[in-house]
Amino acid sequence: MPIEYQNIDWPPAGWQTVQSWYALWDAWYSGDVARLATVYSTLLANPYSSKLSMYARKAHKERMTTLHVPVAGDLSRTSATFLFSERPNVTVEGAGVITEAGNPASPDADAVQERLMAIIEASHLWSRVSEAADAASPMGGVWLKVDWDETLADFPILSIVQTDNAIPEYRHGFLVAATFWRVLSDDNSTVLRLIERHEPGVIYYALYRGSTDKLGRQIDLSAHPATASLPPAQEGVDGELLCRYVPNMRPNRLTRGTQQGMSADCYYIGQSDYSGSETLFESLDEVYTAWMRDIRICGGRIMAPAEWLKVGTDGKREFDFDQEVFVALETMPSLEGKSGITTAQFEIRSEQFAATANNLYRQIVTNAGYSPQTFGLDIQGQAESGTALTIREAKSFKTSATKANFWKPVLQDILYLIQRVDVEKLGGRYKPLPVSVEMQDGIKTSLQDIAPSLEQLSRAGAASTYIMVKSWHPDWSEDAIQAEVKRIQDEKGLGVLDPMQVGLD
Repeated sequence: MPIEYQNIDWPPAGWQTVQSWYALWDAWYSGDVARLATVYSTLLANPYSSKLSMYARKAHKERMTTLHVPVAGDLSRTSATFLFSERPNVTVEGAGVITEAGNPASPDADAVQERLMAIIEASHLWSRVSEAADAASPMGGVWLKVDWDETLADFPILSIVQTDNAIPEYRHGFLVAATFWRVLSDDNSTVLRLIERHEPGVIYYALYRGSTDKLGRQIDLSAHPATASLPPAQEGVDGELLCRYVPNMRPNRLTRGTQQGMSADCYYIGQSDYSGSETLFESLDEVYTAWMRDIRICGGRIMAPAEWLKVGTDGKREFDFDQEVFVALETMPSLEGKSGITTAQFEIRSEQFAATANNLYRQIVTNAGYSPQTFGLDIQGQAESGTALTIREAKSFKTSATKANFWKPVLQDILYLIQRVDVEKLGGRYKPLPVSVEMQDGIKTSLQDIAPSLEQLSRAGAASTYIMVKSWHPDWSEDAIQAEVKRIQDEKGLGVLDPMQVGLD
């Protein structure tokens, strides 16, 4: 239905608590100390906000120098790298299949495959997906939607919407509608927001003038240059939502049960990799801040008589710490043969600080579902085979595989929707076909790792020539694999016809 909100709270009722979580995770993700101080001191709904917090104290002008450790950003980057450091394999249903006569089984499917791969390359789709995966880690999920603009490109465009700019609607666990918003201008007193609502087969747009916490009243789309060309309603593709939500992980432990004042749709948001580690993040920053403070205050000190200090331009006495040789000291040596200069060098507790920091780092990484070794902890530095690496970092691979299970069906849906938009909105002349997406594990397996297994399978006769070639060359196309199988069979004489069968048609 068309957008007809009337000066409601924004974000809408039932989502304020979740938005406070988003604000906290966003601050840690950004690594901005000033933003962290603001969040900890102003977000009353934030359960971690306290005057005892280091960042809250900083916001209250306590004199301190904060050292931030960007472990949160490192977690998110690692999550995205595990998922998409290698491009997933995309196959249109029926494409690449060769008949016994050596002809394509489905020429139409091969043409669709070629067009889809061209769209993927032209739209930089995998770069955007990797970017989305990075953002999904801290925010518990991310939105993907398919747009098109004939004046900009002749192919559909994959867009990313952040979770803190989206309100989903579910029915029996299935997404039935979604409302996105974007702030076009904010001068602290007036906020202009573009509201974009997705329903099956249609997209609605509306422009609102309000405040930081109120949506305000609806105004004409022509009131802002960014929305002047938008219609109030735009036909999408029949019966389909042109957007999908990708949860980072599920279930979300914070929304497992119904909470007072929280929308029932909050149950379906994903779990952040930061959830439960917020206090650990801050403790780690406190350790490094104290460590650096120890280094500053424990530096060597020289205590000299006041009369040995030079008189500066301002009339005050000063001591030049950078001067290496002191001559013509106009003073008499002190009694008992002492020079009158006393030095002090305090101990820096580096080992204790390092041990504490490493322990906190390990707890943060483990809580997010990764092995400490993935982040350079508890390793000896020796080179390892792909098999040994997989065993050592098994927890990280299992976490990534779980996340991949959420990404795979969404990517398959999105790639099918891209075909439909290409055909129905941009003039493509083919029939859209279902797509299969095979996620990669991000680890290159060396030939030395798989050679013994293939040799044993060959001796036992437990694998066909096709499987052997495919395992040895997993990056080859189906045509290349089939051609190699035929060459092997020809060399071994396996492709020769049985003379007893010749002429028996």
